[in-house]
Amino acid sequence: MWAAGPTIEPMPVRSTSNSAKHVLVVDDDTSMLSVLERSLADYRVSTARDATEAMAILSAREPIDLLITDYLMPGMTGEELTHHARATRLGLKVLVITGHAHAVERAEPEWWDAESHLIKPFRIVALREAVDALIGPP
Repeated sequence: MWAAGPTIEPMPVRSTSNSAKHVLVVDDDTSMLSVLERSLADYRVSTARDATEAMAILSAREPIDLLITDYLMPGMTGEELTHHARATRLGLKVLVITGHAHAVERAEPEWWDAESHLIKPFRIVALREAVDALIGPP
């Protein structure tokens, strides 16, 4: 159960892909969300602008194969979101993206080393390779 608060309906999956693999992308930068959504269009993609929206999607119990999360977001970090998500979805694959890698590495070195991650800016081919390594092709 997530922290008490107003009920938030999950955002609909906007992808038109027939892929059975579902990716949840979380980033407070809407342009980054758009780029990631387009880059992964052959997967089923849900997007969230913050951890609250992400947790609403995660609480819907629809299968999610991969969580891609920005690290530095208002309200909750990507690390905190990852811990919350894995509390109810054991074994959830996670890919962390950040433009603040050095700060994250200093603040949370063990967590940073344990998680798959990409440093912004990254090439789309690097994103596709990371997703493929974590959950396979669509």
